[in-house]
Amino acid sequence: LSDPFLALNPPKSLDKGYFSLAWLAQHLTPTDAPQDVQATLVAFTAHCVQRALTMHSVKQLGVCGGGCHNEALMHQLTRCLPGVSVVSTAQLGAPPDYLEAMMIACLASKTLAGEALSLEAVTGGQKTLLGCIFPATQA
Repeated sequence: LSDPFLALNPPKSLDKGYFSLAWLAQHLTPTDAPQDVQATLVAFTAHCVQRALTMHSVKQLGVCGGGCHNEALMHQLTRCLPGVSVVSTAQLGAPPDYLEAMMIACLASKTLAGEALSLEAVTGGQKTLLGCIFPATQA
């Protein structure tokens, strides 16, 4: 939990390459049991979410993707976030395994319409048109 990224104030963003196997290898010892590593990663994830949400008045957390299928993670999130209802996005009307695809479709629709999006509040990025269109060529 002392990783420098976690101390940064929002807006902030990173990709899956940051907390990678290389990052994890820097924190492991040869005697670490796989089940202990997995339990630690689940606890790490839950505590990171807890830290991020302490800045906001959150009553409900919708979890999607693989996380909502991970019973250990859902339990840890519930434990770390007393007073917050931790649910799968399925309970909120959004299929958890398709939420990312739905978001990409929404962004594609905005791009096709020529609508720029502002991500400044999320990532610090400027208002921009996301994506580009490459028409198919005639064969």
